[in-house]
Amino acid sequence: TNPLIDELAHKSRASFNTFGPSINALAAAMWQSVMRDGKPERPLIRISLAYGSKWAELLKMSWARWAAAGIRASVFMAMDEAAVAACVEFHLICVASSRASVLHKYSLATLALHLGVDVVYADLDAVPVGPGNPLETITAEKSSTNGGAVCEGLPDLVVTTQNYDCLNAGFWFARASNRTASFFFQLLDYLHEHWYEGDQRTLNAFAIGNVSVSFTDSWRRKVPRLCVATLSPDVFAGTEGFNDVQEVK
Repeated sequence: TNPLIDELAHKSRASFNTFGPSINALAAAMWQSVMRDGKPERPLIRISLAYGSKWAELLKMSWARWAAAGIRASVFMAMDEAAVAACVEFHLICVASSRASVLHKYSLATLALHLGVDVVYADLDAVPVGPGNPLETITAEKSSTNGGAVCEGLPDLVVTTQNYDCLNAGFWFARASNRTASFFFQLLDYLHEHWYEGDQRTLNAFAIGNVSVSFTDSWRRKVPRLCVATLSPDVFAGTEGFNDVQEVK
């Protein structure tokens, strides 16, 4: 074999092939959910992205805050050396990738939902606040709609708007089912093919339909209609970016 070709192939796999590490991380998080968080019937994991030294400093605080709310089963997508170093230092469950992309959160969520695992996605600056247990608020939310019609039973997707007109892609909860697994697979497929569309606008277009994206009509036929519930803005807070990590509580 050619050593140069072998080296290039190794670097390519290390950069782009995160499927195996993702499965390993999800398996470890599922164990945490069942054994540590006490959710044997419906495992629940949290996913977050980490990129840059400022955000890497938040990893330990983010894990601790969510663990206090009942979710120790967290998987971080570590997209640079600073994030990977934080993962190693604090023994966190992480998937290392040298290619930073917002799509990683949808890839991990899609894998988890296909495995039957409920998913909370939260940006590192989205933290649970307010009285009571925010985890119970998420999973017990029942007021949901499907294209304007009221749904019966628990919703497929729980979102927050932070008092804006559209849902915030920085925090959502997806209940594992055939519908949500298919929804996120189609969403991810769309975002890969239409890379010029933003993920938040696309998530709004597919989940709620209050905005449009390119080729909406042809893609909506492929996407299952979900029952979507909106959380009170008092349950979660975001810093909208930050200057000092000590200000993030």
